Amino acid sequence: MTLLTSAERRRHNIFRRLLVAVGAMVLVVTATVTLLAVDDDQPPSAPATPQGRDRTSTSSQPQPETGIWTMPLVSAGPLILPQPTNTVQGIPVGFPHSTEGAISAAAHYAEASVGLDVDRARALGEVAAAPSYIDAPPDFVRAVRSARTGLGLPPDGVSNGAYLTFEAQAFRVADATPALVDVAVLGRVDGAGPATQGQGRGGPTATSYTLVWVDGDWHFAGDGTSLSGPPPPPRSPQSYDEGWRDLAMG
Repeated sequence: MTLLTSAERRRHNIFRRLLVAVGAMVLVVTATVTLLAVDDDQPPSAPATPQGRDRTSTSSQPQPETGIWTMPLVSAGPLILPQPTNTVQGIPVGFPHSTEGAISAAAHYAEASVGLDVDRARALGEVAAAPSYIDAPPDFVRAVRSARTGLGLPPDGVSNGAYLTFEAQAFRVADATPALVDVAVLGRVDGAGPATQGQGRGGPTATSYTLVWVDGDWHFAGDGTSLSGPPPPPRSPQSYDEGWRDLAMG
């Protein structure tokens, strides 16, 4: 099956989607006036739905049918994602052949893609990308090296206390079939390094992925849906208004 009509589009569009998470952090670090400082003294606000319902309430009504392949109805709380069954080169693999399995793969891959370890980035490209995405390893390495530079680190080497992380907290499915799932992952990126004087900086970020079922697992391939405007804070009324749904990694 031909996944995409253009090899060039296949190779570069998914990389641009990946850079939404990593590249956004690079840009805000190099222009620190736009960063959102992490405030450890401020308690997190309680999640709320656009209708003001308690999302954990058992009285919440089930979501309407979406018409998307195998998408479950959940009456309350986050969608608890199935866990991978194995790891290869430290990368989670072995996701079920279902919409939830593709969402779980996207969330796990998204978290693995954000960091400062060049070797892990290369492994992610080798393990998580579809065979047709032949430039994945160097693309993923390039993204991590760019993130390291943005935090004031050399492109390779030890982190010296610097860090860059992403926590997946919500998702939005645009389309799903047994062969392909378009899913966006929303969460929070946090990082610190010499460029931030060691102070944690971060904010919401969202990345859109296309996952394809190849060789018995879900893999990165092709381009996903584009986001319009800045991403909302996860688990906020705005995120629910925009169709995001909370997830739990299990």
